Amino acid sequence: MQASQEQRSAANYVITVLRKVTRGAQIVPFAYLLVFAFVLLFEPVLSDGVFNAINELLYMPPAVFVILLAVSRLLKLCVWHKAACAFPLIPQAENYIDGYVVELTQTEVLAINTILGIVVLIFIVATIKHFFYGSKGRT
Repeated sequence: MQASQEQRSAANYVITVLRKVTRGAQIVPFAYLLVFAFVLLFEPVLSDGVFNAINELLYMPPAVFVILLAVSRLLKLCVWHKAACAFPLIPQAENYIDGYVVELTQTEVLAINTILGIVVLIFIVATIKHFFYGSKGRT
């Protein structure tokens, strides 16, 4: 009887941990996107040093994207989650184009980043509307 109760307690603990890990994996990309959007929108008013420091902290290597996508597939999360994981790759494409294809002016970079910040905020609002206020029949 004692061993059975210990096994049940251990199983409940594992289930609780897995639920917390799943919840964290669901929320982290969206929280990251929120910070990411505000940094992009406030880039024009931040000093270059502050922006570069924040940019270094928020940089997401493609390997992290692959890991997040794998976790998303493993946990069978929706396409909204996969999109949230992919958004931070867009500035890397912008940097590649700026560095190797055509040189963008500072004004063009600011415009692209501001538009991207607005698009990310719209995505977050649409996600919130979809999951918290959407109809029960839609996925």
